[in-house]
Amino acid sequence: MKLDPISSETSVLKPASKKIMWFPVRNRKEVNAIIARLKSEHVQSLRVGIDCAEFNTKKGQKWYDWLLPTLAENFDLELCFDNYLLTPGRPLAQKHGLPEIVEHFIHKHGKYFTTVELWRNHSANVEKEPRENIFAEDVVFAATWAKHLGKKVVLGKIQVVDFEWINQLVSSRFLKTTA
Repeated sequence: MKLDPISSETSVLKPASKKIMWFPVRNRKEVNAIIARLKSEHVQSLRVGIDCAEFNTKKGQKWYDWLLPTLAENFDLELCFDNYLLTPGRPLAQKHGLPEIVEHFIHKHGKYFTTVELWRNHSANVEKEPRENIFAEDVVFAATWAKHLGKKVVLGKIQVVDFEWINQLVSSRFLKTTA
């Protein structure tokens, strides 16, 4: 079990923790054992990381379509989506982009969560659209669409290098319509 994408820490998740739980495609019995352990620790809610690259694998969508209802039987869920499409070094063989993946989860599993957290990859080295077009970024388009579909949207993993981007969001009044 991986609790945070930055570390490979496998310590116990505390009920008040804001850690993110990652459930890569694996044996369902193992996930059921993790659920039993978390329930015995009186965990009531989980922040679940959605690995968009894994979602696009042969078994990924089927895995998440089993995982979410299984977790929702036992916990309140918040989904956290990593904008992997812009991550250097990751294969770009994708079927679905971030907005499509978020839409899939809302349409298929939306009854299990009220909030989506979207992460912008600040380290991506891609050619950008003109600065005025903030909606050229997948995370902004996904946030707009999720909000339109009735979900609360949180922009997560914001870092110092994102301040210019945040300023653009404020100037465009985008932040007034999210959260």
